[in-house]
Amino acid sequence: MPPLPDSSVPPLFFFNAAEERISEPLAKQINLLVSSLSTVIAQQAGPQLLDVASRLSALCLDSARDGSDHRAEAMELISELDLESINTLLRSFTAMFHLINQSEKQEIVRINRERARASTLDAPRSESIEQAIRHLKSKGWSAPEVEQLLARIDIQPTFTAHPTEARRRSILFKQQAIAAVLSKLQVCELTPGEAEDALSDIHHQISLLFATDEVRSSGMRVETEVEHGLYFIRNSVWETIPRIQQDIRRAMRRHFGTDVDQRPVVRMRSWIGSDRDGNPFVTPDVTLRTAEVHRKTALEMYLAELRLLRRDLSVSDRQAPIPASLAESISRDTDRIQLPAIVVDLYSHEPYRLKISYMMARVRHLLGEDIIDEGARSGPDAVYTADAFVRDLELLREGLDESGIGDLAIASRLVELLDRARAFGFHLAALDVRQHSGILRQAVSAVLKEAGVTEGYSDLPETDKRELLTRELQNRRPLLSSASRLPEAASDVLETFRVISELVRRDPASIGSFIVSMTHSVSNLLEVMLLGKEVGLWRLVAGKVETALDVVPLFETIDDLAGA
Repeated sequence: MPPLPDSSVPPLFFFNAAEERISEPLAKQINLLVSSLSTVIAQQAGPQLLDVASRLSALCLDSARDGSDHRAEAMELISELDLESINTLLRSFTAMFHLINQSEKQEIVRINRERARASTLDAPRSESIEQAIRHLKSKGWSAPEVEQLLARIDIQPTFTAHPTEARRRSILFKQQAIAAVLSKLQVCELTPGEAEDALSDIHHQISLLFATDEVRSSGMRVETEVEHGLYFIRNSVWETIPRIQQDIRRAMRRHFGTDVDQRPVVRMRSWIGSDRDGNPFVTPDVTLRTAEVHRKTALEMYLAELRLLRRDLSVSDRQAPIPASLAESISRDTDRIQLPAIVVDLYSHEPYRLKISYMMARVRHLLGEDIIDEGARSGPDAVYTADAFVRDLELLREGLDESGIGDLAIASRLVELLDRARAFGFHLAALDVRQHSGILRQAVSAVLKEAGVTEGYSDLPETDKRELLTRELQNRRPLLSSASRLPEAASDVLETFRVISELVRRDPASIGSFIVSMTHSVSNLLEVMLLGKEVGLWRLVAGKVETALDVVPLFETIDDLAGA
């Protein structure tokens, strides 16, 4: 076991809760982390650098407390350091701020828990979902009206490859481990031995944190950015969305006495791997592979959840009646999927486990395992879709309800998995594709030139552009043939649309919007539609538009916004 923080090492600083006007628990956690970090700095960088860091901390805190100006003293301290020491000093303060940030996050959790414990039916926790629903009821809203409102709520946060979030996953995992131990110290009543182990674990993680490079030695590749975004889905969003839905269900039961069953109010989007504006490394192939990585990750996570669900649902047909709908579904699966005989025999009287085993087999097939009977690979149900997965989960839930054990369907892991399946599908986060309007215009100009429509599209007045684009959109024939040749840049743009078309064919939910950055005029949007038409993403059928493209203008100047 690694040693505990050395009490003989002076801390960078010490917070008095009353003086700093913060809570005792927050001050205690900050002091714990800072004490451990101070020991690590002394061990890995030397006591002299710790002394400089402590003196700088004192100067900064004095300035914050009384407004005094200590910049000259701070500059004098720093000027005496060599470049390597300055770098270590920066790492020390960076680690300190990250650790304080973890303490502040735990403080938010603690405050919310305290508010939740103090809440009542008439006074729910402040700023909670329950408070909002109670407020609606107090204003005379009925349960159906609230349910209709909830059904209209569609919150879609978007992941981006943000340049200010450059922390490596190695750093994030260690911070996550520290946060978990802080939560344990805060919530659980630990024995002296358990508390010592917890403190030792924190010190161990901080030692590793300080010895780990904060950023990569080389630039982050797009594929790494994609994995970075998936970290937050796996370790945060995946758990959070079912909790939000559970809060909604609990509030509706408490205040209206009803259960709601609807899609989650939060779904995810991402620009990582699909934002092509100004990033030459986001190629059509990268976007395709990003969607494939998202899908593989989703399927693997569902497989893990199904294993746990199968462990839970040990309902026997000897103890509870089994609905005909479940038996019929299993019969259809038997004709299609060859499970190992030992599995079929093992679950011969546990139909829920058997059904889940068939679901797992279909998910594994999507991951590349050859387990589907050759004769069952055609027809409407040949491909296991996210919608079919949701229907299977709903079948399990309805079966439990019909069997008279519906409480299991309400409070079990099954509901959480159903929430995830409805929110994440098999795509995890819909990819928004973004491209600059100028690049799109050049591509359309090249397409129209190659098709013999016009040589100088880009030079046309806006009204003429609209007329030409509208006319071509109404023409059912494609502009290009297989023999057409485009400049490389235009060909790359068109290939992006082909990738979008392929992804929509595989899973319509995998693509979100097509965002046109630096939109100036209506023709910028019509150009996207024309390019989409070339690959089958946009068509006119009996005078009605059918399209999988959700074209979104991005106005980035005051003039463009005013002209919109």
